Amino acid sequence: MFLGEFRNKMDAKGRIAVPARFRADLGDTVIINRYYTDGCLAIFTEDAWKEKYTSIITRPDNHKDNRMLARIITSTAQTTQFDGQGRILVPASLAKVVNLSKNCVFIGAGDHVELWPEEAWDSLNASLTDEEIERITENH
Repeated sequence: MFLGEFRNKMDAKGRIAVPARFRADLGDTVIINRYYTDGCLAIFTEDAWKEKYTSIITRPDNHKDNRMLARIITSTAQTTQFDGQGRILVPASLAKVVNLSKNCVFIGAGDHVELWPEEAWDSLNASLTDEEIERITENH
């Protein structure tokens, strides 16, 4: 399970070192993708990605929305491997979608790791008042 928050910088070529705490459990190859419309990227192990993809691909394809969901999820997903320094290459197309630049935040999100632009993550956290957190937890 992925837990915690870590800050790091992405270089001009789109490489970023993944925290060692996450790297140990991610394996050599990861799948990186836009995480819905949340404003971040998701990094999955190959097994976690297969599990998620299987739940999507097994939906009846005679429904247009099911086909579109499969396209949305899989068309932007990319496989990447760690280099010798524990870095991954964030595809420019994905970085652009979520406005990822130099200052980034990795967060553990249970079955995957999320990669956020620092400003977006800090803004999201600042908006979480005690009342909002209580509302969210009461509804789940």
